[in-house]
This record gives sequence, C-alpha cells and structure tokens, in this order.
Amino acid sequence: MKHTIAIIGCGEMGEQILARLIQSYTPDAIVITRKNKIRGEAIAQKYGVTYSSSNSTAVTNAQIIFLCIKPQDFKGVLLEIAPHVAAPIIISIAAAISQSYIMSQIPRAVVLRYMPSPLIAERKGVALLVRDKQNGQRTKQIISQLNAWSSMLQTIPDKDMHIYTVLASCGSAFVAALLLKIFAVIGDSPTHKKILTKVINDTIISLVKKPTVQWRKMVAHASTPGGVTAKGIQVINSKATTFLIKKVIRNAVRQSQRIQKKSEQ
Repeated sequence: MKHTIAIIGCGEMGEQILARLIQSYTPDAIVITRKNKIRGEAIAQKYGVTYSSSNSTAVTNAQIIFLCIKPQDFKGVLLEIAPHVAAPIIISIAAAISQSYIMSQIPRAVVLRYMPSPLIAERKGVALLVRDKQNGQRTKQIISQLNAWSSMLQTIPDKDMHIYTVLASCGSAFVAALLLKIFAVIGDSPTHKKILTKVINDTIISLVKKPTVQWRKMVAHASTPGGVTAKGIQVINSKATTFLIKKVIRNAVRQSQRIQKKSEQ
C-alpha cells in the first residue's frame, strides 16, 4: 500500500491534525509513526489508519509529510528520512526549527512551517504559516486545507516565528494563567469564578473585537480619578507591571531561540 500522507510523531498535536486530515482523505492513504508503539497502534486503530514503527518506511512514497516531533529529535529524524524522501511537501509544526534548516537537510522538498492553533479541534484561533518559495498547485491545495483548520491563518516570515508563536500559541495560555492567578489572589470560590466569568463573557470578549481605541475609552471611562478602578489601573500601568509582562514575553522568545540553536547544531 502506498500511503500519500505520513504523520511523523503522532502525539497530542499530531492526533489533532490526523483528526482533521481524516475528514478529507481516506484512512488507507494515511500512515502514522510514534515512539510509543502501543499508543501509536491505538491511535491508528481509532482512526482506521496505518501505524509504522519506522519513520523511513512511513515517508517512502508519501506526497505530504507532517513532522510533529520534538525539536530535540529533529536532527536525527531528518537524517533518518532524508534518503527515503522523494519530492514531497513537508509540513513542520515545530516552532523552534527554522524552514531553512529543514530545507538544508532535504533540499528537494517543499517545506512549510505550520503552527496550529491551540483550538484546532474547534477550528478556532490563529494558526501561523511560513510558505515555501515554490507555490505549485499541490502546495496551494494543502494551504487551503490548513486555512480551514482555524479561524485565521496568518502568513509570516520564517525569522519572525519566535515572537508570533508567543502571541498566537502561548498567548492563550498566558491569559489563562493570568486569570488563574487572579482567582488565586481573590479566592477561587464558585461565586468569584461565576462573577469573573460573566464579566469576561459579556464585556471583555465583546471589547476585544473592537479597535484598541475602544479599549482605552473603556479604561478611561471606568477610571474616575481617586476611584477604586483608577487605583488598580495605576498598578497595572506601573513600570513594575510593564517590566513583568516584557519579561514573560522575552523569556518565552529566548527559550524558543535557545531550543532552535541547540536543535540545529
């Protein structure tokens, strides 16, 4: 059986991608690999696709290859599959591995970098894409499919993937962590959570859909000089809070850069 699509490293995100692919391709066209053979075979059985314990066997004859492996495993996997890759489309979801590095290892392939939305299962959120200079019909087709897996597919330069990953992929986790911290400070009671959730749903979600000028107007409207809100906003606008937010973003970007440097050596 010649499989046309291979998912190398079908872990949590790899399975999410598989769930999307299975809606457009027949199961017998897809082969997956995973280090954990028992888990890999279980996923294959769940979706009716083929499991292979060999990455090189899986990519042979594949026209589309999804690389869903950890950055530290990239070098070894690329060396393993390179001799068996013809001229397919390679789609890497590793935020810390550059397009140029993959192309240097498998120069005959069309290489796309794709950062799925954390909400890919719901087809929501922002996904990121680094295109290849080659833009054939097959490439356009797969990009069209990727576009349908989220509410927004943003094309970006390869060199900017670090910061955009922090915004698009890590951003939702940062916001969730911030809300959890607020709950921890005020007390994580059902009533507190109910009130804050209602505020988020009815006010903040509606507000973020509007231009940022409307955000500023809301802050100004609620911040009566000497009032309760103004006192809290004063802390949020302080240099200490600005420094903390910059540190969160800077640390995430630097970690992504460190992983890339180490993985591509």
